[in-house]
Amino acid sequence: MAFAFRLQKVLDYRQLLEEEAKQKYLDCKAARLKQEAVLAHVRAERSRSFEQRVSDVNGYLEIHAQAAKFGDDEVLAKLALDVLCNEEDAAEEAWHARRRDLETLEKLREQAKEEWDLEQSRREQAELDEWVVMRRSK
Repeated sequence: MAFAFRLQKVLDYRQLLEEEAKQKYLDCKAARLKQEAVLAHVRAERSRSFEQRVSDVNGYLEIHAQAAKFGDDEVLAKLALDVLCNEEDAAEEAWHARRRDLETLEKLREQAKEEWDLEQSRREQAELDEWVVMRRSK
């Protein structure tokens, strides 16, 4: 007779939920890292624009316009990064909550398995005892 956990379907479902929450967290983390790369690129481009040499007023105005555009881009990138950080934090909390739910059921399964093993051991011992008694009585 094999061990059958009575809440196995619930355990399987919680494993699925935990895996989905973990994947969502990883996706959010990847999006945040990508946005950090975008922000670093914007900052690098802005710094590069200040390093250009100009010889006339038009060149200066062009650099100033570029710097303003990169400044706006940096602000937008920071805002997007803040949103992605918040989403990542929420996804991580959800993943940890799902993980705790799963661990609870896994502990219940382990306890049920230990109880089943103990009961099996008792049955086997009782059968052996009965066999010994039957053999001695012959």
